[in-house]
Amino acid sequence: MRAVVTFIVLVLWGTIALAADVQRTLSLSGLTCVACSAAVTKALKQVRGVGAVSINDDRTQATVVAEESVPSAALIEAVEKAGYKATVAGAK
Repeated sequence: MRAVVTFIVLVLWGTIALAADVQRTLSLSGLTCVACSAAVTKALKQVRGVGAVSINDDRTQATVVAEESVPSAALIEAVEKAGYKATVAGAK
């Protein structure tokens, strides 16, 4: 019985943690090949709080799922440290 209760608590805890995640889209430039996409993906995943990164086929946008507390500036900084340019998609 104790194992069942522990399992339920862990499942609920995971659900609550996922609820705090947000999806952000970054516009990218300077990525010319698959290796560039891999470098940007790796850089973004190293930002604390980032859970998932997906870069579109033409390497112009990255979709990042991260904790709500992760600032967009931290994502942009990670991309720039990798040698590429990024802005928040839709931002002027």
